[in-house]
Amino acid sequence: MEKNAHLLESARYVVLEPVRARMVHTPGEWPWNSYRAMVGETDLPEWLEIRRILTAFSETGRQAAERYARFVA
Repeated sequence: MEKNAHLLESARYVVLEPVRARMVHTPGEWPWNSYRAMVGETDLPEWLEIRRILTAFSETGRQAAERYARFVA
C-alpha cells in the first residue's frame, strides 16, 4: 500500500511540476509528460506503461482516467 501511494504521489508530482514552475497553466499543456496519454486525450506510446497507475483508481479505463485527472487537479 505504501509503495502504491508513493508511486501515485510521484506520478502527480511529475505532471504538476511544469505547472508549479509556471511554464504552463495545466499539465495537459506540457508536451513532454504523460498526462494527456493517461487521461486518453492522445494516443498512448507503445513504450509507456500506464496500467499500474490507472488501476489504482479503477479497473475501468474511462473511470480510471477521470479519477486520475481529478487526483492530479
